[in-house]
Amino acid sequence: MKGSTVTLPCSFTPLKSVVDGNGREVLIEVNRVVWCKNHETCKSTTPSVYDSESNNHDPRYSYLGDKKGDCTLHISDLQEKDDTTFRFRVETNDRRASLTGQPGVRVTVAGALGQCVNYPDPVWGVKGSTITLPCSFTPPKSVIDNGREVVIEINRVAWCKSPHICLTGTPSVYDSESNNNDPRYSYVGDKKGDCTLQISDLQEEDDATFRFRMEANDSSASFTDQSGVRVRVIDALGLSVNYPGPVCGVVGSTVTLPCSFNTLKSVVDDAGECLIEVIRDVWCNNHEFCLLTTPSVYDSKSQNNNARYRYLGDKKGDCTLHISDLQEDDDATLRSSFMEIRSSKDDGEFKRGEEVTLNCSAASCTIHQLEVSWFRDGHALSESGPVLHLSNLTAKDSGNYTCGLKRNNGTLSAPYSLHLGAEEEGTKAFDPLLAVHLLLFTLHTVFIVIVTAIMIKRTCICKKKVTV
Repeated sequence: MKGSTVTLPCSFTPLKSVVDGNGREVLIEVNRVVWCKNHETCKSTTPSVYDSESNNHDPRYSYLGDKKGDCTLHISDLQEKDDTTFRFRVETNDRRASLTGQPGVRVTVAGALGQCVNYPDPVWGVKGSTITLPCSFTPPKSVIDNGREVVIEINRVAWCKSPHICLTGTPSVYDSESNNNDPRYSYVGDKKGDCTLQISDLQEEDDATFRFRMEANDSSASFTDQSGVRVRVIDALGLSVNYPGPVCGVVGSTVTLPCSFNTLKSVVDDAGECLIEVIRDVWCNNHEFCLLTTPSVYDSKSQNNNARYRYLGDKKGDCTLHISDLQEDDDATLRSSFMEIRSSKDDGEFKRGEEVTLNCSAASCTIHQLEVSWFRDGHALSESGPVLHLSNLTAKDSGNYTCGLKRNNGTLSAPYSLHLGAEEEGTKAFDPLLAVHLLLFTLHTVFIVIVTAIMIKRTCICKKKVTV
């Protein structure tokens, strides 16, 4: 609420170390922490609400965190200008370990006392379908007027769509005080805390922002929620598309985006059944709708497609896209990230003769399509690929292993230390042939001792007989 105090709980996990281009481990130290608003990056020249390197902080913004993992921000005397997105940035002694947290935290400032409305955002629907906008609100129980407590009673609830604010006399899609509501908009909430709205026979005109308003017996408790919920209307009937998760790529590499879709086989209109035929396939980036006028990277109706984008699909259900020579402007959907090594054994301590599998991966996406190089103590290994398998371990396999993407030294992972236990290193490997030789030598020695003992005994007996 405007004038109130809010806390933005926040935590982060800094890297412990990175490996430089020479294969040396660099320990990470956090030098600076920053909070900014309405900016994507929070870099050194970006206006900030808190900066650990500055002494000119706005006292309304108090940093409750540290430089180890807590980045909590406290905001007092909340103002309308705080109705925006706040982002946290951490800077270290190595730029590869510095980052701005995305997507940030959205702060919404409400003007009415005690009011807070919760929507989903956005809500997608197919033209002609029925959608529901789940909505809840928290009305104040009472307000103080001239020192007297006034119990709040809700008199009116309304829904409108941009640019209207649902005041009495302004256009609305639903108004509890009106008998002329459009039957497509059905209020399934109440006046206690549920403000859910249902829209049937969704139309293109519903592609807008919808807002909820509550009016009470005291004007200080009446309000229109300004954030609203965005409704998106899709024209295609029965269409669904399946994409992969985030895909990692580096500049110059090649990636494939597996994609499949299905659509209705037919629809029925006033003229009868109409068979559905797919006539155009399009891929675009950074656009919510790949419409006719939207710039695209591939269009089956165009002869001027960029050669870097190759469509491997068809018009039956496969919509796979192949991208070669990946560029920075493809970062709308493909992102590169630092690598990490995961081992089939956690502690890194091994015995002679054991085996281990190391996997080079990115934390947020798959890299199975990319070329991976492996290093031990900074020296390149002949093996390549995201998986390194080491069998029959010996002392020479001990060391710090790193991995990274070929043609991009900046993606080296943090080192993984592999060590053979000291006791195992000093133990000779068992040699069956040597054991046999030792056994035969022992038996031969015992045999000679026994024979010698018998001969000595016999000699002694003979001497006694001569004496007699």
